Amino acid sequence: MNAPGHARATLRRRLPSPWLRGGAWIVCMPLACVLLGACGGGTSPTPAAPVAPQEALAQVGDVQVRATALPTRSLGEVVAKRHGITRADDTAMLLVSVRKGLDDATAVSLPARVTATAIDLRGNRQAVVMRELRSGDGPGALLDAVGIVEVDVPDTLRFEVDVAYPGGNAQLVFVREFHP
Repeated sequence: MNAPGHARATLRRRLPSPWLRGGAWIVCMPLACVLLGACGGGTSPTPAAPVAPQEALAQVGDVQVRATALPTRSLGEVVAKRHGITRADDTAMLLVSVRKGLDDATAVSLPARVTATAIDLRGNRQAVVMRELRSGDGPGALLDAVGIVEVDVPDTLRFEVDVAYPGGNAQLVFVREFHP
Protein backbone atom coordinates (compact mmCIF):
# COMPACT_ATOMS: atom_id res chain seq x y z
CA MET A 1 0.00 0.00 0.00
CA ASN A 2 1.36 3.46 -0.87
CA ALA A 3 1.67 6.16 1.75
CA PRO A 4 -0.57 9.20 1.19
CA GLY A 5 2.47 11.42 0.65
CA HIS A 6 3.71 9.19 -2.14
CA ALA A 7 0.48 9.66 -4.10
CA ARG A 8 0.76 13.44 -3.85
CA ALA A 9 4.37 13.39 -5.05
CA THR A 10 3.35 11.33 -8.07
CA LEU A 11 0.57 13.78 -8.90
CA ARG A 12 2.90 16.76 -8.71
CA ARG A 13 5.36 15.15 -11.11
CA ARG A 14 2.64 14.67 -13.72
CA LEU A 15 1.46 18.31 -13.82
CA PRO A 16 2.99 20.18 -16.75
CA SER A 17 4.05 23.44 -15.12
CA PRO A 18 4.82 24.99 -11.74
CA TRP A 19 2.03 27.53 -12.40
CA LEU A 20 -0.59 24.74 -12.37
CA ARG A 21 0.94 23.21 -9.24
CA GLY A 22 0.23 26.45 -7.39
CA GLY A 23 -3.55 25.96 -7.59
CA ALA A 24 -4.29 27.89 -10.79
CA TRP A 25 -5.72 24.66 -12.24
CA ILE A 26 -8.76 25.18 -9.97
CA VAL A 27 -9.60 28.27 -12.04
CA CYS A 28 -8.56 26.82 -15.42
CA MET A 29 -10.50 23.54 -15.27
CA PRO A 30 -14.01 25.07 -15.12
CA LEU A 31 -13.05 27.46 -17.94
CA ALA A 32 -11.77 24.54 -20.03
CA CYS A 33 -15.01 22.64 -19.41
CA VAL A 34 -17.09 25.61 -20.55
CA LEU A 35 -14.99 26.01 -23.69
CA LEU A 36 -15.14 22.30 -24.53
CA GLY A 37 -18.90 22.28 -23.95
CA ALA A 38 -19.27 25.00 -26.56
CA CYS A 39 -17.62 22.81 -29.19
CA GLY A 40 -20.87 20.95 -29.91
CA GLY A 41 -21.82 23.44 -32.59
CA GLY A 42 -25.50 23.35 -31.64
CA THR A 43 -25.99 19.78 -32.80
CA SER A 44 -28.13 17.49 -30.74
CA PRO A 45 -26.68 14.21 -29.55
CA THR A 46 -27.39 11.20 -31.73
CA PRO A 47 -29.11 8.25 -30.11
CA ALA A 48 -27.06 5.15 -29.50
CA ALA A 49 -27.34 2.42 -32.07
CA PRO A 50 -29.52 -0.50 -31.01
CA VAL A 51 -27.58 -3.32 -29.42
CA ALA A 52 -27.87 -6.68 -31.11
CA PRO A 53 -29.20 -9.37 -28.81
CA GLN A 54 -26.49 -11.53 -27.31
CA GLU A 55 -27.32 -15.19 -27.64
CA ALA A 56 -26.09 -18.62 -26.69
CA LEU A 57 -26.08 -21.52 -29.12
CA ALA A 58 -25.72 -25.26 -28.51
CA GLN A 59 -25.42 -27.71 -31.40
CA VAL A 60 -26.14 -31.37 -30.63
CA GLY A 61 -26.06 -33.39 -33.84
CA ASP A 62 -28.66 -31.84 -36.12
CA VAL A 63 -30.44 -30.05 -33.24
CA GLN A 64 -29.77 -26.37 -32.52
CA VAL A 65 -30.74 -24.79 -29.21
CA ARG A 66 -30.64 -20.99 -29.10
CA ALA A 67 -31.26 -18.65 -26.18
CA THR A 68 -31.35 -14.89 -26.30
CA ALA A 69 -32.46 -12.10 -24.00
CA LEU A 70 -33.63 -8.63 -24.91
CA PRO A 71 -35.41 -5.71 -23.24
CA THR A 72 -39.17 -5.99 -23.64
CA ARG A 73 -39.22 -2.27 -24.52
CA SER A 74 -37.40 -3.16 -27.77
CA LEU A 75 -40.28 -5.37 -28.94
CA GLY A 76 -42.68 -3.89 -31.43
CA GLU A 77 -46.09 -3.06 -29.97
CA VAL A 78 -47.93 -5.45 -32.29
CA VAL A 79 -45.60 -8.37 -31.54
CA ALA A 80 -45.71 -7.74 -27.78
CA LYS A 81 -49.50 -7.55 -27.78
CA ARG A 82 -49.92 -10.67 -29.93
CA HIS A 83 -47.77 -12.70 -27.51
CA GLY A 84 -49.12 -11.15 -24.30
CA ILE A 85 -45.88 -9.41 -23.31
CA THR A 86 -45.95 -6.07 -21.55
CA ARG A 87 -43.31 -3.68 -22.85
CA ALA A 88 -41.41 -1.99 -19.99
CA ASP A 89 -38.01 -0.53 -19.17
CA ASP A 90 -37.49 -2.85 -16.21
CA THR A 91 -38.24 -6.22 -17.83
CA ALA A 92 -36.43 -8.47 -20.26
CA MET A 93 -37.60 -11.38 -22.35
CA LEU A 94 -35.73 -14.67 -22.49
CA LEU A 95 -36.45 -16.54 -25.72
CA VAL A 96 -35.34 -20.15 -26.24
CA SER A 97 -35.78 -22.10 -29.46
CA VAL A 98 -35.05 -25.73 -30.35
CA ARG A 99 -34.82 -26.60 -34.04
CA LYS A 100 -34.03 -29.88 -35.78
CA GLY A 101 -32.26 -29.54 -39.10
CA LEU A 102 -29.07 -27.76 -40.08
CA ASP A 103 -30.69 -25.49 -42.67
CA ASP A 104 -32.73 -22.60 -41.22
CA ALA A 105 -35.18 -22.79 -44.13
CA THR A 106 -36.08 -26.45 -43.53
CA ALA A 107 -35.51 -26.75 -39.76
CA VAL A 108 -38.53 -27.77 -37.69
CA SER A 109 -39.33 -26.84 -34.11
CA LEU A 110 -39.04 -29.42 -31.39
CA PRO A 111 -41.14 -29.25 -28.23
CA ALA A 112 -38.96 -28.64 -25.19
CA ARG A 113 -39.11 -28.28 -21.43
CA VAL A 114 -37.10 -25.21 -20.50
CA THR A 115 -36.03 -24.10 -17.03
CA ALA A 116 -34.01 -20.92 -16.55
CA THR A 117 -32.46 -18.76 -13.88
CA ALA A 118 -31.24 -15.16 -14.15
CA ILE A 119 -28.50 -13.98 -11.78
CA ASP A 120 -27.58 -10.31 -11.38
CA LEU A 121 -24.16 -8.91 -10.43
CA ARG A 122 -25.10 -8.87 -6.74
CA GLY A 123 -25.77 -12.62 -6.86
CA ASN A 124 -29.56 -12.32 -6.65
CA ARG A 125 -31.15 -15.32 -8.37
CA GLN A 126 -34.47 -15.10 -10.16
CA ALA A 127 -36.29 -18.14 -11.52
CA VAL A 128 -37.62 -17.37 -14.99
CA VAL A 129 -41.07 -18.85 -15.55
CA MET A 130 -41.08 -20.15 -19.12
CA ARG A 131 -44.13 -20.71 -21.29
CA GLU A 132 -44.66 -22.02 -24.81
CA LEU A 133 -44.88 -19.45 -27.57
CA ARG A 134 -46.41 -20.61 -30.87
CA SER A 135 -45.95 -18.64 -34.08
CA GLY A 136 -48.10 -19.77 -36.97
CA ASP A 137 -50.47 -22.69 -37.46
CA GLY A 138 -50.21 -26.25 -38.66
CA PRO A 139 -47.20 -28.53 -38.87
CA GLY A 140 -44.87 -25.66 -39.85
CA ALA A 141 -45.66 -23.62 -36.73
CA LEU A 142 -42.66 -22.48 -34.73
CA LEU A 143 -42.52 -23.38 -31.05
CA ASP A 144 -40.37 -21.38 -28.70
CA ALA A 145 -40.20 -20.89 -24.96
CA VAL A 146 -40.45 -17.39 -23.55
CA GLY A 147 -40.07 -15.98 -20.06
CA ILE A 148 -40.01 -12.53 -18.49
CA VAL A 149 -37.37 -11.43 -15.99
CA GLU A 150 -37.13 -8.23 -13.95
CA VAL A 151 -34.10 -6.04 -14.60
CA ASP A 152 -32.82 -3.18 -12.44
CA VAL A 153 -31.36 -1.13 -15.33
CA PRO A 154 -28.45 -0.72 -15.82
CA ASP A 155 -27.56 -4.29 -15.00
CA THR A 156 -25.84 -7.39 -16.26
CA LEU A 157 -27.63 -10.71 -15.99
CA ARG A 158 -26.18 -14.18 -16.30
CA PHE A 159 -28.69 -16.65 -17.71
CA GLU A 160 -28.48 -20.36 -16.95
CA VAL A 161 -30.83 -22.31 -19.21
CA ASP A 162 -31.57 -26.06 -19.14
CA VAL A 163 -33.43 -27.49 -22.13
CA ALA A 164 -34.86 -31.02 -22.44
CA TYR A 165 -36.20 -32.03 -25.85
CA PRO A 166 -37.11 -35.40 -27.43
CA GLY A 167 -33.86 -37.32 -27.74
CA GLY A 168 -31.58 -34.99 -25.81
CA ASN A 169 -30.88 -32.03 -23.61
CA ALA A 170 -28.66 -28.96 -23.54
CA GLN A 171 -27.40 -26.42 -21.06
CA LEU A 172 -26.68 -22.85 -22.05
CA VAL A 173 -25.06 -20.07 -20.03
CA PHE A 174 -24.70 -16.53 -21.32
CA VAL A 175 -24.41 -12.96 -20.08
CA ARG A 176 -26.47 -10.00 -21.26
CA GLU A 177 -26.02 -6.32 -20.39
CA PHE A 178 -29.09 -4.10 -20.11
CA HIS A 179 -28.87 -0.31 -20.44
CA PRO A 180 -31.48 2.44 -20.12
